[in-house]
Amino acid sequence: MSSLKYHSQKGEICFLGSISNILQYYNVILSESILLAESVGLDFRIKYDQKSFLDSLWLECVNFTGSDYAKINRLLSSRNYQLFSYAIKGEQQLYDFLFTNISNGIPIMVSLDLYNLTYHNLYKKIHFDHIVVIYGIEKQESEFKVHLSDCCPSIINSSYYEGYFTWRDFILMLSGKESYQVWCIDKEIFNKSSDSISLVYPICEHTLSYSGVSAIHQLSKLYNKLSRQTRLTDEMKVQLRRHYCLFTGFGGPVVTRKLFYSYLLEKNYKELAQECQKIIKTWNLISKNLMKASVLDYIEYISVFSKNLEEIAECEDVFIHKLPIEQQL
Repeated sequence: MSSLKYHSQKGEICFLGSISNILQYYNVILSESILLAESVGLDFRIKYDQKSFLDSLWLECVNFTGSDYAKINRLLSSRNYQLFSYAIKGEQQLYDFLFTNISNGIPIMVSLDLYNLTYHNLYKKIHFDHIVVIYGIEKQESEFKVHLSDCCPSIINSSYYEGYFTWRDFILMLSGKESYQVWCIDKEIFNKSSDSISLVYPICEHTLSYSGVSAIHQLSKLYNKLSRQTRLTDEMKVQLRRHYCLFTGFGGPVVTRKLFYSYLLEKNYKELAQECQKIIKTWNLISKNLMKASVLDYIEYISVFSKNLEEIAECEDVFIHKLPIEQQL
């Protein structure tokens, strides 16, 4: 049996929350709010396929690779740690990687598909990458069991989830078909094999991306165009509910602004924190129009949401320019 004395505290964003919890396991205190504010910052990014905006939209207030990966590592390096990302090919190679690292005291972050997470309230409802921490593998009778910890389980009356699954069930929950996405935090990485490669997300040749306030304006245009449809199909309603989840959870603007609000309070920027709180409430309020459009089958709510986005873009622009210079990313 290989298992660590690892315990989670509640997180807001699965990726940053998992990093913060692993650092705490290493006796390094670095809150999610600091991880966000002093690495990624208060950003807003979107990606979508220009051929099908509705079913391909993705918000990237925090992404797992690229520039954010480098920014997070710059912050971690000040604590003498490093975040490593890998794509593991093959089940046996994944098992060897997990067992070797956990045996050496290193918990592993992996990407699961929410659709397959039996304990999550979005089980069988929506496909999303979700980060959890693997802290143990044990053999019971003829099968292996994987111990995982989820700091953002979305379970009523529970701030985190810790449990175990059979190896077969664990494999079925993983995101990715050709390779499995994993992350490690340590001063050095064990088991660097030829089967582990640097993690890179493929980008569709038709993918468009925007960032900052201009991304909010672009979204407004896209939703305005969508509002000219004559009716909402069932598939469109499903996608609008997914969009609502993007805005209010999954590292979207509501969650990231909440973390930034906590950071401003920690730094004693009380007036800025109050302004940030107003922005949070506005994002929450206007995002409900997407749900209303879906549930009530009333396309006019999409037009209202489009106008709301223009208004909040101006609010965010003013707010960003009031921030201390090091936060104006």
